[in-house]
Amino acid sequence: MRAASALTPKDAPDYWPTTERSIANVGAAFPEAIIRTLFGFQPRWHQPAAGREPAAKARAVEQQLLLPKVARPFVGRLANLRTAHGLVNITSSAQGLAVTAAAESASGSSRTSKTDDRWAFSEDRFPSV
Repeated sequence: MRAASALTPKDAPDYWPTTERSIANVGAAFPEAIIRTLFGFQPRWHQPAAGREPAAKARAVEQQLLLPKVARPFVGRLANLRTAHGLVNITSSAQGLAVTAAAESASGSSRTSKTDDRWAFSEDRFPSV
């Protein structure tokens, strides 16, 4: 058996860390920290079905928030978060967290408008060169 330092990515077992996997883990860790820590969304593997109306979907996601009534030290909005119940917006404020269903277009996708907030992506903000 060869020494561990002599292993190349081709020879390494599946569980052996590789550069690609390390980069992917780091790329996923930051959004997860924002979604779970700042906005309190803790999705569950087994979720009860929600009704079709937007308010029912928002209530189903609201049940998955960690300490939703606790004041947050910032005001912000996580727009168009994809959940098992559809797209939702989670708003953070001094009153805690609030969930609303995101508007979905006929194609099933959601698009932020220019008036959402100053950090929302809009093609108007990045003119083509």
